[in-house]
Amino acid sequence: MAQCGSTKDLLQLVREQLKDVCSQQRYSDSFLLSRLNLALLNVYAYRPEAFGQEIIQHKLQAGKNQKLPSGAVLLEFVGTSFKDGTEYVSCETKPSQASDDFLAAYDGRCAKKPATASVGTQAKCDEFTITSFSYEKKNGEHFSISPAAPAGKEVYATLLVSSCPQCSLDSLDDEIPCKWYAAMYEKLMAIVYEVESEDPSNSEKAKTHSLAFEKIMGVTYKQDSRISSGYYLGQRPDGSSDSQVVRG
Repeated sequence: MAQCGSTKDLLQLVREQLKDVCSQQRYSDSFLLSRLNLALLNVYAYRPEAFGQEIIQHKLQAGKNQKLPSGAVLLEFVGTSFKDGTEYVSCETKPSQASDDFLAAYDGRCAKKPATASVGTQAKCDEFTITSFSYEKKNGEHFSISPAAPAGKEVYATLLVSSCPQCSLDSLDDEIPCKWYAAMYEKLMAIVYEVESEDPSNSEKAKTHSLAFEKIMGVTYKQDSRISSGYYLGQRPDGSSDSQVVRG
């Protein structure tokens, strides 16, 4: 399979696999394009660090609960910062994650971090500094901090975030990033086969393509046999268990 190409090239490949190349096509280009965008968003959900990264100064609202800018994914919580004239300076303390279940921080070496706090700003740091934070990608734009941001003070969080402005393919001529071409193909095939899941063989094909997508994304979890009894336990191939257990 070609590893690079346009949206049109990938949709044609999918049509060939689905045997949907006759004049009376089952799926319109607009339908497949919308599902391809969903596949791209799935790639972004697994690999946000592969897209645009930037350091931002995010003004905090009073309280513990905070909200990221629309479309942003938190990669690293650099620290607390205050505005000093036209520049932002950071406190020395870097917040720790509240739980191992939360997003692992990236080192952020690709971006320039704010300068060390001046004497004046250090006094502000002594009054308030974020010591820990909580964030899960499944909660979208929401995260929390401790201690709570004080009311009436202009406090910022220095964050390394990723956003995906290119997570929307609008034209059949749009080029697909070569690195994720195969992954998007596998995810799109899984999505379409799920649409036709009334055929048991298509359900199996959807699972096969989903597993191929996860392998490309580096997902190494497998289902425990007890899932059939209503109990799910994530388990790594080396036998160690996932810290996040969902019982149902």
